[in-house]
Amino acid sequence: MRLVEGKKFSDFVVVVPDDDNDLWYLSNIIVRGDSVGSVVFRREERKEDMIRAKETDRKPVHIIIVTEKLEFMSFTDKLKVLGVVTEGPEDLMNEHQSINIAPGDRIEIRDKRWDQASRHMLNESLERVDRGTVFVALDDESSSIFQLRTYGINVIAKLYSGKSGKMFESKFDEKGYFEEIAGALPRTGINTLVILGPGMTRNRLREYLSGRNLPFSIESFPSDRTDEGSVYAFLQSDEAERIVSQSRLAIEQKLLESFLKEVSRSGSAAYGFDTVKDLLSRSAVDKVLITEDEFRTDRGREILDLAEQTGAEPFIFSTRDDPGIVLGKFGRFAALLRYRVNY
Repeated sequence: MRLVEGKKFSDFVVVVPDDDNDLWYLSNIIVRGDSVGSVVFRREERKEDMIRAKETDRKPVHIIIVTEKLEFMSFTDKLKVLGVVTEGPEDLMNEHQSINIAPGDRIEIRDKRWDQASRHMLNESLERVDRGTVFVALDDESSSIFQLRTYGINVIAKLYSGKSGKMFESKFDEKGYFEEIAGALPRTGINTLVILGPGMTRNRLREYLSGRNLPFSIESFPSDRTDEGSVYAFLQSDEAERIVSQSRLAIEQKLLESFLKEVSRSGSAAYGFDTVKDLLSRSAVDKVLITEDEFRTDRGREILDLAEQTGAEPFIFSTRDDPGIVLGKFGRFAALLRYRVNY
C-alpha cells in the first residue's frame, strides 16, 4: 500500500492499494463510522434515454460516505464500502451509496480515530514486502499449487498426473505432468517456489524446473501431505524461518502455536471475551489475538481500547485461513499473558 497524500494517522490521508493483500488491510483499517472518499461512476439519466430504454453514459463523481458496512471479495479483487453520502452531488446527499475499491484506486480516509490496532494495520500494509511465495504440494498422482497471501492461502490449481494404480504405470508421463505444473505457475510475482511432498517426485520436479532457468529460487522439503495442510505444517517448521518468517500468515501460525501450547499446559494464555477483558483490566495481557470479524464489532473495539490503555499488543487474525478458523473456536478472543494468573 502507498500513502500518497497526508501524514500517517492524521485527519486526512490518501492511500492507494496495490493488490488484494492491501484491500484486505483496508477492510480492517476502515471501520464503521469512518469517512471514506473516492470517485464513483453514476449513470446520467435523460428523458429521451428513459423513453428509449437505452443505457446511458456513466460520469465520474467524487463522494464522501460515512461507513456502515464493508465487504471484502478476495475472489474478485474488490472491497466494497457501503454508507451514507455526506459530500457529493446534491441529489446523492444522505443517500446510501457504495464505493467499490480496486487495486490502483485513490482512497481518502477522513476524520478517523487512529487507535493502536488501526495504526498497526496501516504500518504493516505500508511496510509490507511481498516476497511472492508459491507452493507446489505433490506426489506422483496429483499436485496442488498455492500462493501465500496476507489473509490466507490462495489455491491456484489442482492437477492430476493420470497415474492411477499399477495397471496404468506404463502410460504415466512424468515429464508431461511436470510440464503441466510449470504451465500452471503464476507468470509473474514469484520470488520463491517451495515444493512439498513425500517420496522423490518433488525432488525430480525441482530438478526439472531448475533446468528451465526460471527467474525465482526453488526449495524442496519433505511432507506427508499434498493438500493445503502441507503449507500450514511447513509454516510451523524451522525451515520456514529462512523463507517466509516475515509473512503475516507465518506470524499468525506461530502466535496460534504459542497460544495452544500455553493452553494445553494451563500456562500463560486465556480465551473468551469476558476472560480476556478481565485480564486486560488487570494489565496481565502481553498480546491480544482477535478475529477480524470481531475486530469490527463494538466489543472488539472495547477489547482493543483496553489493550491500548494497558500496553498489550493487538494482532488481527484473518478468518479466511486456518489459524483464524481455529481462533474462532476459542471464542474469537484470546490472550498471551505476561505472567500466569489465577482466574
